[in-house]
Amino acid sequence: MTSIEPVTPASCLTRDTRRQAARILAQAFTADPVWAELKPRRETRAHRALYWVFRGEITIAAVLGGYVAMTFDSQHNVSAVAIAYIRRRPRGFPWWTAFLRIPAIVLLGVSRTFQSARMGLAAEAHQPDYPHIYAYYAGSTTLGGGTVLVRRLMKMAAREHLPIYSEAKSAEMLEMLRILHWRIAAPIDIGYGRQLIPVDWAPPGLDAGMYQPIPRTSVRRIGQR
Repeated sequence: MTSIEPVTPASCLTRDTRRQAARILAQAFTADPVWAELKPRRETRAHRALYWVFRGEITIAAVLGGYVAMTFDSQHNVSAVAIAYIRRRPRGFPWWTAFLRIPAIVLLGVSRTFQSARMGLAAEAHQPDYPHIYAYYAGSTTLGGGTVLVRRLMKMAAREHLPIYSEAKSAEMLEMLRILHWRIAAPIDIGYGRQLIPVDWAPPGLDAGMYQPIPRTSVRRIGQR
């Protein structure tokens, strides 16, 4: 049986919970196509690097006032994780957060870190400049865990009266978002032959002046090329 925790500030997580959350995200992203482009050749080094990527991201979320949604299994171990931010200022992360990514940078190496940064900047260029919730990363090791996380973030968005923006890659995630009535845009190029698909959702009744949805001309159907 899985228990569900509300969306909470990342700063409230214990050190052990942060470790568990990083492991779950690393497991979920092992086969990610962007990670396949970036990961070190040695498998053991790649596993360590991906773990420290997410340890860094969870630490950054705690420092910057980000939020975490989680589910737990019957032993109260983390089984699904999402990192989200309420963004009311310009997109992107402060430059000094690079220091919190140093363990991952050391394991990735300079060239892969540079490649990752270029991809990240390309993705950020397409993010909204209006207030929104940015669903940054989400991963699950249990069936249905991703749906639970997305629904939690949607409840958070309704409570905060803000739209949600994110990027997706897998067909499974896109199909789930379509069922939940998210808007799905045409893919964007982030370099090195990789693409992301912008997605967004707004609570019913949100003031149109606060929300500029993805233009209808760029919205695509699942499976459309």
